[in-house]
Amino acid sequence: MLFNSCNNCSCCNRCCNCQSSCCQCCNPCLIPCFIQNCNTSCCQCCNQCCPPKDNLCCEFARILGGTIVDFPNKVCTVTIRRNIQVSISGQQTQSPLVINSLFSYDASDSQGRTINFGQVVLLQEEVNPFISILRENNITITALNNNWFFENPSLFYLYFFSIEDPLSFANKVARALRVLRT
Repeated sequence: MLFNSCNNCSCCNRCCNCQSSCCQCCNPCLIPCFIQNCNTSCCQCCNQCCPPKDNLCCEFARILGGTIVDFPNKVCTVTIRRNIQVSISGQQTQSPLVINSLFSYDASDSQGRTINFGQVVLLQEEVNPFISILRENNITITALNNNWFFENPSLFYLYFFSIEDPLSFANKVARALRVLRT
């Protein structure tokens, strides 16, 4: 996805006014803004450029300990790469399709609530403790499945959602993420 214009920060000359978390028109995405008092939407916490007036996505990513993947049409998507050694049919893989977890939220309603989604890759021994924390926090579990045959170790993918403030959701999920071994 390319964007026709990109406004750089007048303070630090970093790209901070894109319609995406990563500017593909001038390529300085992922370059953090280290300048103190830079009054742009460059996120100094997660080292991502953020859309103007929407540091909410940066805070969402920071709480979860993840990286912003995309931000089209006010849908914030964050990923966390698990540090798991996995093989499928004896072949080692670090594919994001296997070991990455995803979290997102859509634009807010008139009450400031969003629909928040999570997809987490879990080891077998992490499933019950993780689900317990989500359920204690009124997050709705929608599916638990195994996506791969012949993987080692066994991986499970948990899908869940809630309708609430996205930072509240992120804080609840962050508590559950603490039970993960890596």
